[in-house]
This record gives sequence, C-alpha cells and structure tokens, in this order.
Amino acid sequence: MRKDYSMGLGKVSLLLLAGVLATSSGACGKSICSLGNVKACDNVNVLISPRLSKVISDFVGHGLYKFRGHTYTVHEVLIGNLGGVPRDRIDLNGDSVFLACHYHECDFRAGVSFDTNNRIDSAFMYVPADSSEDWKNPEYKLLIYRKKEAPLSEADIKNLVSQDLKRSDIVPVKMSVSVYNVD
Repeated sequence: MRKDYSMGLGKVSLLLLAGVLATSSGACGKSICSLGNVKACDNVNVLISPRLSKVISDFVGHGLYKFRGHTYTVHEVLIGNLGGVPRDRIDLNGDSVFLACHYHECDFRAGVSFDTNNRIDSAFMYVPADSSEDWKNPEYKLLIYRKKEAPLSEADIKNLVSQDLKRSDIVPVKMSVSVYNVD
C-alpha cells in the first residue's frame, strides 16, 4: 500500500502565506521604518512622504526664506533638501537625527531630529549665504528651528553641520546662525 505524502495545494498556499506574513510583520527581528518608528529607518529618504511634509510644515510654520532673489517657504527648502542625497541616521542625545543634501546642489543641506516618541524636536537647514560664490570656502547660514526642551542644543547642531560639511570637503569661512524657538 502506497502512502500519499502530498500536502495539497490549499495547505501549500497557507504555508507560503504564513511565511510572507511572518517576514513582513517583523517576526524576523527587523522593525519596519515609518514616521511612527524612526529608529528603524536607515536614512531620511525612506521617510519622505506627504505626511512628513505636513509634519515639518506644522513644526516650522509658514516662514519665508529668501535666496538670490527668490522667495521660498522654509518648509519647501527643508523638504527639498531632505529629499536629496541622505546620510545615515545618527543617534545623539536620545534623538534620531537625519541629514541630507539637495540632489543637484549638495551645498544646500538640511537636517531633522526626532525624539524618542517619534516627534520632531528640531529641524535645520544650512545653505550658502547669498553672497557666497566660492563653493570650497563659502559663507553659510544655519537656520535652526527647535523646541526649547529639545535634547540637541544649538552647539550640538552646529557640530553636526560642521562635521557633515567637512566630510564633503566644504569648510565655511563663516557661518551665521539663527535660532527660532518652536512651541
């Protein structure tokens, strides 16, 4: 008498589905990157979405930024730069910090930091000053938007920015800093 060892198509499909669900639900030990779990994100590009755009807009408000005769919202500049070439996530003082530069003009850069509850507590952009023409030794503007209780201090952000620029062989001859408190 011959035994039937086949499982049948229904059982095979069920096993395949269970494997897919186990893999996608984090059962393999890897958390899923999202705005609700930024610690699982390697860089800011995976977070770029209309939702992040709204969160940043709500955080920085509707301020304007003028550069070489053009006017932009601060939010537009931040999102435009964060959507560019990313750096790996940096964990500093409990925050998850993400840096990136504009795709076609990498001297325009931005950063955003999230607290342990996945809320933005600082956003910043560092861009050449209007008068800067020398891309190797330019003058830079650093605009910081931060909550008063944010773990990253102005000095921490300035240090991150300086290190990031140095990695790209950009050494500003001068950096003006403006800090805006967000509540």
